[in-house]
Amino acid sequence: MASCGKMRLALAVVTCAFAPAPRRVAVPRLRSSPEPLSLDELERMEAELLGGGRPAPLGRECELYRWTQDGAGLRVEVPLPFAPPAGDVSLVVGGDGFAVAVVNSGVELRGELGGSADAPNCAWALETDAAGAPALVVDVRKAGGGGAGAPFWREFLRGEAAAPTVAYRGTCHTGAAFSQTRDAVDFSLPLPAGVGAADVAVDVTSGAWRVAMGGAAVGGPLWGPVRADATAWLLDDGRLHVALEKRGGGAWWPGLTKPPR
Repeated sequence: MASCGKMRLALAVVTCAFAPAPRRVAVPRLRSSPEPLSLDELERMEAELLGGGRPAPLGRECELYRWTQDGAGLRVEVPLPFAPPAGDVSLVVGGDGFAVAVVNSGVELRGELGGSADAPNCAWALETDAAGAPALVVDVRKAGGGGAGAPFWREFLRGEAAAPTVAYRGTCHTGAAFSQTRDAVDFSLPLPAGVGAADVAVDVTSGAWRVAMGGAAVGGPLWGPVRADATAWLLDDGRLHVALEKRGGGAWWPGLTKPPR
């Protein structure tokens, strides 16, 4: 997570939910997808390459957020563990600073912006993906109106590091549905017809899991280490539920099982 010791965050407040009676503000509709690059923008990026420089990226995944950009602005997605009321979202965008927090979610993100923002014209919305996972989506407008000649940002927050973005819940490629906290991750699988406890074998090591049920087996490497001796599982309502304890705690995972290479 990026940090900033001297941010000027008082320049613009898009919304602040920590007051006793937060004011609801209508915001512009966010873009559903990045706008196509103009010819001027493509030529500028080509000139950087020919001049020996590296063009600014069009987006990046980081641990707690992901972003994409075009000439006018950036679309920043911050995954959430649950869909909060709009009044529980606090977002502050300044000319050079950014801070967001969601009440009772553990989500807090702040840092120095990688470029100058048009703070009064920034907006946010709560969205869900195809799997129903919620996210706070922030539309950050670039200062100067964007368009041809507007600089492309090399990073959204100063000092950010590329990393797979956290998924608080979802379904991995093995078919296991999962959810997580900082200290634990739980997952479940549907039971084949006629399968009982005697037909189930759960094998968890510090870095991988495997479940065999009725002659079929699924599993794979975990995104982080767990305490194998703390694993617990049960059968309930036609599903196998497995509870894992993260080793060390405090780390968010981008999913349950690492995808095959």
